[in-house]
Amino acid sequence: MIIKKIFPSLVGFFLLLIINIPKFNIISFEEVGNFKQGVRLDDILIFIFVLFNIKKTLLTRDSILILTYITFAYFLSFIHQSNSIYFGFVQFHYIKFLEYFLLYSTLIKVISKDDIIKVSFYTIIIQLFYGTFSFYTLPYQEEFTKESRARGTTAGPWEFINVIVLCYFILADYYTQKKKLINTFFLYTLTWFLILISYSRMTAIAFFIILAIKNIRYSIVIFTSIIFIFLLNFNFGFFQNIDIGYFSLNRTFNFLKDFGIPIFNNFTEGNFFLGRGGTFYDASSQNYSPSLVSRLQQWGRYLTTFNNSEVKIIAYIFGNGPGSGSIINDGMYVKLFVDFGLVGLLIYLYLIIKKFIFYKRVRQVIIYISIVCLTLDFYWPTKIAYTFILLMIYFKNTETKVETRK
Repeated sequence: MIIKKIFPSLVGFFLLLIINIPKFNIISFEEVGNFKQGVRLDDILIFIFVLFNIKKTLLTRDSILILTYITFAYFLSFIHQSNSIYFGFVQFHYIKFLEYFLLYSTLIKVISKDDIIKVSFYTIIIQLFYGTFSFYTLPYQEEFTKESRARGTTAGPWEFINVIVLCYFILADYYTQKKKLINTFFLYTLTWFLILISYSRMTAIAFFIILAIKNIRYSIVIFTSIIFIFLLNFNFGFFQNIDIGYFSLNRTFNFLKDFGIPIFNNFTEGNFFLGRGGTFYDASSQNYSPSLVSRLQQWGRYLTTFNNSEVKIIAYIFGNGPGSGSIINDGMYVKLFVDFGLVGLLIYLYLIIKKFIFYKRVRQVIIYISIVCLTLDFYWPTKIAYTFILLMIYFKNTETKVETRK
């Protein structure tokens, strides 16, 4: 009865559930290091939902193009990657893609705009309370670690904050259309707070850029950002737990200055490996950014997948198959190129540019995603994917094409 009062239909509650329930595997499969893949509760719920709504599936031209090419790259990988040690990752990634594809294709006809707004709103509330509580109740740690960052009910801070930002885009658009400026401003301020306690630097950069572009005439947005930075630097009150030093770019510049050219030369020669962990060049991590080093290591490991192919020209043109280089890679463009080749990367850029040109209201989202994809694995993590599907349906059902002059 309570659920019925909150949501007009059970579809909204279902989506709220799969986005916000913590990840735990019912059937686990050991993968690389601490990363595990398996069958989760949300996978079972999605299977049941799709099964009951399969007759309502709606296929769009763009979704068919994506399905066709990813399926083609998937089957082609068996031919030229027959000895790949990452064969299991390709299987998991393709099954996961089919899950996302079917979820989008069924939800697009059955979920209402009202449900989308409510799911976005309650998701921010749930993650706000859970993320803030965990952040401010963490035991004191002398050294900064990834556990020091707010992560909500997701697998990590990168997933937590991107779920929040995607919900922000939905609600901000809705409030703007309704001319609820106070709601929009409060939501903007709250999102900044959550970005800061997640310590996601690329998200902070992308979020600031898109909002600066949109609100360039309104000094209040820039003024608010300055106030936040001022309060953080002086460890004022509620913000005293936040260490803004993590946002410093000095260690990144130090690393690029000292090792940028040698690494570039090694990459061009096919030598992609940089060692283990994020502290290969500096055991104390005081001078160099462990985040940057670990990403370069991931990119190197992922690019090495090309060497597993018996026919490298096919791998470079059509890719090695979804997830061909491991479970995760913190750099979506590298992942797209290795998994789907030059053709797949060009298809992705074509779709992104087309949406940017013809659909005005999604331009901020596209700019944001294009920036965070530089250093994040954006499309594959489940909680981000579910929320992104919600966002796509919202804008597809409310957007009208920009009028073009003849």
